[in-house]
Amino acid sequence: MKQKLCIGAAAVWALTSGSAMAETTETLDTYTLPDVYVDAEAVSVDKVIRVETAAPGTAQTVPELLRQAAGVQVQERPNSGGNEDLTVKLRGHDSRHYTVLVDGVPMAGAGVMGGGYVDWTAIPLHAVDRIEITRGAKSAAWGGTLGGVINIVTKRDLANGGEVQLSTGSNGRRQYLCNYSGTDGGRFGFSLYANKAQEDTWLRNSDYRDEQVGMGLSWKLNATDQLRFHIDHNDLKRGLVVANIPGTSGYRSADPVTPVSDGFVSAGNAAATDGSYAEVYRNNFTLSWDSQRKNGSNTLTYWKNNENRHEVFYSAAGLQFDRHNITDQSDGLLFTGKQQLLGSHHLGYGLDYRRLRYGSGWYDFRLVGSELYPSQKVDTLGVYVDDTWKLNARWTGNIGLRYDQMRGDRDDSRAVNVQSMRESALSPKFNFTFRNNDTTRTSFSVNRIWRAPSMAEFYWHYANWGFSHGMRLEPEKGWGYETSVEHQFNSRLHSKVTLYYQDMDSYINFTHTPPFSCYNIHDVSLWGAEWENNWQLNKNASLFLNYTYQHTEKKGVDSRDAAGLAHELDYRPHHVISAGYALDKNGWNLRYDLTYTGNQQASKRYPAAASTDQVTLGGSVVHNLSVTKEIGRQESLNVSVYNIFDKNYCEIYGYPMEGRVYTVTFSQKF
Repeated sequence: MKQKLCIGAAAVWALTSGSAMAETTETLDTYTLPDVYVDAEAVSVDKVIRVETAAPGTAQTVPELLRQAAGVQVQERPNSGGNEDLTVKLRGHDSRHYTVLVDGVPMAGAGVMGGGYVDWTAIPLHAVDRIEITRGAKSAAWGGTLGGVINIVTKRDLANGGEVQLSTGSNGRRQYLCNYSGTDGGRFGFSLYANKAQEDTWLRNSDYRDEQVGMGLSWKLNATDQLRFHIDHNDLKRGLVVANIPGTSGYRSADPVTPVSDGFVSAGNAAATDGSYAEVYRNNFTLSWDSQRKNGSNTLTYWKNNENRHEVFYSAAGLQFDRHNITDQSDGLLFTGKQQLLGSHHLGYGLDYRRLRYGSGWYDFRLVGSELYPSQKVDTLGVYVDDTWKLNARWTGNIGLRYDQMRGDRDDSRAVNVQSMRESALSPKFNFTFRNNDTTRTSFSVNRIWRAPSMAEFYWHYANWGFSHGMRLEPEKGWGYETSVEHQFNSRLHSKVTLYYQDMDSYINFTHTPPFSCYNIHDVSLWGAEWENNWQLNKNASLFLNYTYQHTEKKGVDSRDAAGLAHELDYRPHHVISAGYALDKNGWNLRYDLTYTGNQQASKRYPAAASTDQVTLGGSVVHNLSVTKEIGRQESLNVSVYNIFDKNYCEIYGYPMEGRVYTVTFSQKF
């Protein structure tokens, strides 16, 4: 497979550096590709999504915006996600295998029973300026990543003013948002926001409510140094999905047919019935010091999570439990810096220390007897240094080295099943870019991949569940290879083709669902291609077209493991296409987009009892339209229609997505 990718890359390079270069005309003389590094960052960002441009005046979520990017697959359940670490995949990897940042700070946490999922609804979109996507493991700055890095950059330019946004729509959707920021024009600045979103049930019992408030403060100490403090509070309540099958007790004809119910392992995997819900209370704190010098900068950040859950579970036998659990008490310290050295060298360096904790360490997750004890702790440390420099007028190089360490242990002496784990590794990164001419650039990357087990994988491996308890658990290890060619055909058309291959000689095979078997397999590969195109039709209109091909293959799955596919990763479609049209003229903003997701294989249920329990989800095409009208200098009205043609489809087996959905949003700035 590596040979095929190299041949394909060589063919693409020859095509663009030969015929395309020979066709350069006067219209291209003034165009110059941007430098391979931005402010001495080690690796350039592959994709930038600017919120105000992509979704003006709408009330969307971060995953909805990510759908338009190549290499990204979004897999949601109705009513704002509810799919934990599988909601967004980057190059075929779930969120345990890539890094999500907010302003460069990891969204790290212990998670429910070690789930470690990213709650995308906790990120208020109105506060986001842009989303930066770096695909693959080519950056030394972030460890534990196979898929790449998604950095959500919030708005920093504080001004005196605010906005009120009111939204309503199908299925009882309501959203109320208010934000305000101010500054004294010099040293002090602040920002405040409050947000509430609700939706009535689409799937049976799956009503949804999300309340958020937050505050940010900034203090400029002098001409170079600044302090920032931010606190966010999130109260998220989501009803557990209840099976809705014709002919069964409680069947509701007004709700879609749903063959499966949510449940909890601590309730003996009993099916949820009406009235069951989970509510998460989350507080996140960050305190940062930032120093900007003439030839570099340093940033030091301390972050802290405080999360607990209220879970109410009814089964056919009645109330099983009504409980409160502390689910995240993690904190960490992050230091990053960059320095321009003599000549054209740009040095990057940093440290990332995380303490992943549940809290006190000993929890009774059931009402009586046979308790579950998620009483483990994990400490991780990452240190990196890299150098980016121009070798000559055409070549730019980046070489990085990263050291990662992971320590896992029990957090209570009574947690006798949890064992100690100590792992560490060095990961070199090599990235080079060749500027063929002013309109073409070719990049190559070879990088070592290393990822320590997550809290979930560490706990469930030692929890004496399933056959894998006696096996040795190891970090994930492998190599990644990537090459890309980007070309500016003329002043309006830009295209980029990327080929990648990851060869994993140690991969943690784990599905966060009963029987929670967690063990290493030693032959996993992922490869694919991404094709990105952007056309600026005129000063008012633009088009984009992105295509993603991905293939996953795994060997060595234990014959006793029935949770998930044996030869490939679940829910990884081979083909994904996204396209869109944008028009901004005379106070009107129109956005149209479509997403095609090809067939995908998955296990019908967990655990799958036989091969016949595997299912193929058919491909689907979903069209969306959004129109915003500026009705004054400070007011706008948006009307959006999602799934225009009322497509019947699902992104997860057993959970049909909503049909045609309408929303109306009014925004008032002041």
